Amino acid sequence: MTYCRPWLVGAGLAAAVAFGVPPLAGSAAADSAPLGTVTVNPTSASTLGDALLPLAGDASWLVYQRSTQVVANNAVDGTTIDTGEREVTLPDYPASRIIEARSASGVIQVLTTKRVSDTNWSVAGNTVVAARPVPDGEIDWWNLAQHSHGVILGKTADTYLSAAPGGYFYSTGTTLERRSVRTKKSTSYGKVLPHGYPWTITGPAGVVIGSSRYIPFAKPHKPVALRTTGTDGDPVVCTGSSARYAACYRFSDDDDDATPSADIVVPLNGGKPTVSTTCPGWPSIAGDTVVWATGTGFAGPATCVSAGATIDSLTAGASRVSTSSTVTSSLTTSAYGAAIFSSQTLDSVISATNAATTTTILSTPTSRTTVGSFALSPGQITDTDDAPDASHPTHPISVRTSALSSDGEEVGVGTPVVHSGDNDSPVDGRVVAASGTTTAYAVADPATAAAEDLRVVSAAGATTIPDIDPTTVTVSGNRVLYATAPAGAGPMSDWKLLDLSTGSTTDIATLSANRSERVALWGNYVVYPGTHTVRRKDLTTGISTAVQSFKPSVGASGFEEYADHVLASSGCADTVTDLTDSSTITVNGCKGTLLALHLSPAGVIYDNGSDWVLRRWSGTNVTLLNEDATLHGVAPQIGTRALAWLTPKSNLDIAPLNIADPPPVYLGAAIAPATLAVDSGPAWEFSAAFSTALRSCSVTLAFGPTVLRTLACVPADAALGVATVTWDGRDGDGALVGAGTYTWRVNAAGDSGAAVNYDGSATPVSGTIAVTS
Repeated sequence: MTYCRPWLVGAGLAAAVAFGVPPLAGSAAADSAPLGTVTVNPTSASTLGDALLPLAGDASWLVYQRSTQVVANNAVDGTTIDTGEREVTLPDYPASRIIEARSASGVIQVLTTKRVSDTNWSVAGNTVVAARPVPDGEIDWWNLAQHSHGVILGKTADTYLSAAPGGYFYSTGTTLERRSVRTKKSTSYGKVLPHGYPWTITGPAGVVIGSSRYIPFAKPHKPVALRTTGTDGDPVVCTGSSARYAACYRFSDDDDDATPSADIVVPLNGGKPTVSTTCPGWPSIAGDTVVWATGTGFAGPATCVSAGATIDSLTAGASRVSTSSTVTSSLTTSAYGAAIFSSQTLDSVISATNAATTTTILSTPTSRTTVGSFALSPGQITDTDDAPDASHPTHPISVRTSALSSDGEEVGVGTPVVHSGDNDSPVDGRVVAASGTTTAYAVADPATAAAEDLRVVSAAGATTIPDIDPTTVTVSGNRVLYATAPAGAGPMSDWKLLDLSTGSTTDIATLSANRSERVALWGNYVVYPGTHTVRRKDLTTGISTAVQSFKPSVGASGFEEYADHVLASSGCADTVTDLTDSSTITVNGCKGTLLALHLSPAGVIYDNGSDWVLRRWSGTNVTLLNEDATLHGVAPQIGTRALAWLTPKSNLDIAPLNIADPPPVYLGAAIAPATLAVDSGPAWEFSAAFSTALRSCSVTLAFGPTVLRTLACVPADAALGVATVTWDGRDGDGALVGAGTYTWRVNAAGDSGAAVNYDGSATPVSGTIAVTS
């Protein structure tokens, strides 16, 4: 475990004592992290770096796009995050990419972080040119030797073609013009262009216009007609050029995806092309060798796609040589005298001089893992990766659980255990809930792209529930509450309760509510909206009672529950009711910016407009964190003498908190088989979840008033608040017990005293076992 001991700060300590509450270890200046803070995810766990896509290149420079891997938490628009290069706001993130140029010697220049929407990038010598999309009609240029950048405003009728040494080519209709970026003067070469030229490629000695003309830099007034169409007349697109050849591909004219059907080596002197249909792909060229990557989705021989992407090389006039490599099948270019590709994971750039020689020339560091959601429960903290960006659709999102210990002065976090990934269904990084040994999270439904399923992992095993609304998931002990996926804009289809002790699911149809309303679960109770009231139902007795009333015109929503405290939002009022004495606390009421957001073992956590504040059940307030230290809109969580929160950079931090948990409360639904066959059946396996960690725990087995066996709970589970034992049907002397009815009883305590039953009473948590021989 990683431990960190806090140093006490006088101001923070004095403030806590002044409120008449135990010192809050970690209280500090509002703009600093609490003392003893530990980052749960301090190292990169992602397997991918920033995405690199080659755009253009020549013998001296390669221009590529770098898309940062840091991504937005979908629930917190407007928050500033750090991409590793600069800070951007989440709404701007999709366009926040960087264009860089790398020299053959490895020097990197950042061209722009703003003109990432520029198109038709090209390089000629030290000049890089790109066009802004319509309606701007402007040309961006960079002189890499002088580290300078400029913009030229084109005319409405002008069409930018490609870079040329010291400038660029453009057209006015079919007339070819060449403009200097230094003098801004143009030279006309007459009407030498064909009608319609959808793509241009700059090579070391000239420009390929569309797939029909080659314009040498030395003689731009004498274009060469190219022979590219083969025999069937299907469209051809050229993607790379050397001094002697163009690399092109042909696709069917009725193919919406423009999937290559042939690769073509086109002599730039107008000679006959060489056509190959064996393993077509998007090509690039190095010297006299054409190299291309074959996509795994293409039709064709299995040898082309069986090992991922395949590089095929075809030297003009010679035979084909194939080799396997990890390259993507999308953008390609030529630079440094080699063909350039992205790696299959897009975080590296690969060069190929022939089919047998590939080299990684540029890689980005592994990306920092950000956290999308977390759940703090007794003895552990569970979190998920954030969603991947669009450039890395295969990025595995993990659900991680880390052991947690804290005595209020130092906090220890164990090595994360990754217990899921997207090997079967992608995980929704925004959703995770945990309690005891049960964890629930959302995954994509493999059958329906728009739907999500619920994955539940517990001591009882793993199960997947189809078509749920992930925003409704709550876990409490051995129970999981969720709503099925809503249809259209109407009410929830159904609220359901999964009981892991029985394996049964209860349809709580009578509790269905409008989409804005929520049902809350804690322990043996559910809270839901009734007729003009907030109601709580005892899942053991089935008795429902009114908690508070609200105006019919306003309604109620946003329920939360912890032990005997219920939070309900109705209009402006966020009201917490203490069911032990019916007293209430209103922490909003539209009289400021107060907003109740989370119930914890210690009290209600809310944002007062500048700080996150804990209003303890005793009525005193403790300042926890400045709101600027947290990810906007995500409430901190408290448990096991610890405070956890997401930082503005989506890191998960945790600090010691010197406030003891209340006594453990039984959460109901114990896994306790009613029968045991001592001579033929499996052992009796018992599991009961409590609200806080158990510092002492045992289960006694008795026959009438006689105690036959006392079983110590599994220590690792007790730290999670779970009493777990296994009974083999033997008494303290090792002899099998006889047939009859036996009683089990849990004896447990936490830091603040003996455990209580689900209703807060001292009634022992107990039950019976029918033993057969």
